[in-house]
Amino acid sequence: MKKLATFIIFATFCSSALSAAAQGHCRKCEIMNKYNKEHPSNHEYYEDYLKDLKEKGAEGVDPSVEDLPQDVKQIMKQEKVKAKEPIKKS
Repeated sequence: MKKLATFIIFATFCSSALSAAAQGHCRKCEIMNKYNKEHPSNHEYYEDYLKDLKEKGAEGVDPSVEDLPQDVKQIMKQEKVKAKEPIKKS
């Protein structure tokens, strides 16, 4: 009986932990989701974006870095640093 009760408690804990993890987002995702909701894209389809990108260039399609919120600028800065770092072999 003790084993069954322990198993039920363990199963309940695991299922609640998994559901909480599935609902949570990292800070970067929260910031980017909030920014994308506040600034919807002008392009309904990706093909339209690519067409404008080809015609107008990156400056005509993408927002300037100065217009972005500070959190988004920090995320972009970190991604550029990570992209420039060489891969270390062990």
